[in-house]
Amino acid sequence: MKKILIICLLVFSGLNCFSQNYIDKIAQKACEYLETIPDSLSVEKYNMELGSKMVLAALPYKQELKRDYKIDLDNFGKDEGLKLGKLIGVKLVVFCPKALTRLTQRNQDEKLKSEENQKVISGTIISIDNTNFVIFSLKDEFERVYKFYWLPFVKADIDLANNYNSLVGKALKITYDKKDFFDPKIADYRSFNVIVKIESDK
Repeated sequence: MKKILIICLLVFSGLNCFSQNYIDKIAQKACEYLETIPDSLSVEKYNMELGSKMVLAALPYKQELKRDYKIDLDNFGKDEGLKLGKLIGVKLVVFCPKALTRLTQRNQDEKLKSEENQKVISGTIISIDNTNFVIFSLKDEFERVYKFYWLPFVKADIDLANNYNSLVGKALKITYDKKDFFDPKIADYRSFNVIVKIESDK
């Protein structure tokens, strides 16, 4: 019985060792790729490039990843990306801490820069358009009307996803960023007011 137990432990230990080895190899390759990404890229493009490099490094081990971690690189989506990022991200700290520190600092700098550029406006929501995106039309105290776009996640003191239509006629305070997006109607970039936060303006 003891012999069987020892053999099982050795086999299990060997499997763990192999699992650890291929994850390390993916992380090491991802580190090599990380060093090749130019700092001149925007933070958003930099992060996208890092994600694609992680996938590229993981491809030779897609069968093992599916078997051991249920990460399916053949049907790669947001959930797969998050799982792979968490799995490999921990190892990047070991194999390329300087590059990871640089990336973290870039993200923090970009967040601070974004927060510095944010603006706040108060007024009453007079209409909501949800034809393509959810667009709030707000009238301020001077009777001027502005459009605000709900694109990324929005901080709110209500369940926005289920109750945004009820905001017509409500006094709100909107924190927003100005972002440039390509508008095919004019074949050029134009500025959009992108919502960051919505609060009741009591």
